[in-house]
Amino acid sequence: MKKHIALIITALILLPCIAISQETPAASSAPEAAAQTLGKADDSSIFEAETQQNTLEILRSIVKSKATLKQRMDEKKQAMDKASSETERQYLNEELAALDKQIADAVTDFELRIPITELIGKTSRRFDTHESWFPCRKNDWVILSDGTRGGVTHLSHETVELVLRGGAKKTYQTADFLAMTPLNLSVNFRIKVPFGIGYGHQKDATTTIPELLSAFIQEQIEKEGYADDLLNLRVEFAQAGASSLDLVVITDFKGSQAPVYNRLTRSIQRWCVDAASQYNWDIPFPQITVHLPGDTVMS
Repeated sequence: MKKHIALIITALILLPCIAISQETPAASSAPEAAAQTLGKADDSSIFEAETQQNTLEILRSIVKSKATLKQRMDEKKQAMDKASSETERQYLNEELAALDKQIADAVTDFELRIPITELIGKTSRRFDTHESWFPCRKNDWVILSDGTRGGVTHLSHETVELVLRGGAKKTYQTADFLAMTPLNLSVNFRIKVPFGIGYGHQKDATTTIPELLSAFIQEQIEKEGYADDLLNLRVEFAQAGASSLDLVVITDFKGSQAPVYNRLTRSIQRWCVDAASQYNWDIPFPQITVHLPGDTVMS
């Protein structure tokens, strides 16, 4: 009995489906096409709405992150004013330094000016942990391909502002700034200074003289307070030039010395001249040797 009831129910369910399938193609194709078009339109609208909503959520999270950092900074400063012990003040100082670094490490000023319509439909890719999003950050010192050297005071999607030594400011459009391949000195940097001595010192030019010059420069660096930021110092023989035997002084410094990059370059030149004076090394100048008939030589 139960089997018969199940068969009857199944037949009742299937009858409308069979009836629909027996309709003529002409009668069923138009409503079906309309339904498909409507379905596609609905799917597109839903996708667009979801994408826009996701974009808004991303923007909200960025704004919230900015507000949170500033709020935490204000809270720590208030707690610092109320701190009663030296231990508590030291702890709060460390917390403030960490928060300040988070803000300073931001690539831009947290301001995004991208129309939402331009973000709709775009997809991102996985980034590499060693991939730099921008060649510098605020407070970094850079050298551009046109020779400009300055500290970065402002970064945005539209402009980059540099402050030069002496206080003058120079502003670039961001695209132009990137096209000038900025060299970031604030990580670490190298200075290479050539220095020539006369051919009269040929015997010692590749051995004793580089060692003496390296020791002399090391001593001067310590005297003038740069030793803590010195990473490497080498003096090597570079080449036999037309009028001189050329050495090269190679120094690597920490990025904290980036603001005085040019001063360090001048100082190394000065130390080389001082060393030449102390050790009686000749500093040559371009010369022309003329051979006359009768083995007479004029310089």
